[in-house]
Amino acid sequence: MAVSQGGFIISHNKSVKNYYAANACANYAILQVQKNMDYSGNEEIDLEGIKCRVESVTALGEKGKTIIVSSQQGQQLKKIKIELDQVKPVTIVKSWGEVSN
Repeated sequence: MAVSQGGFIISHNKSVKNYYAANACANYAILQVQKNMDYSGNEEIDLEGIKCRVESVTALGEKGKTIIVSSQQGQQLKKIKIELDQVKPVTIVKSWGEVSN
């Protein structure tokens, strides 16, 4: 099956937008956790027409958090998992990466 160049560009642009939206959502979630350690996510955010979701924020050890966020545009879904070794007094990121759906 041949994919047109225009179709590829549209698909690529959606993928890039989803990637940046998911990362913006991750940064938002980290800020919320820094303000309130009890923040649990389960929140949808509209980023200029692209919806992203803070799916969950759970404890990771005594001081850390695991954050799962996602962004979807059309059929394209990006999901990111962030592990924080600690949140306060300084936020230390253990890992940050895309995970499979």
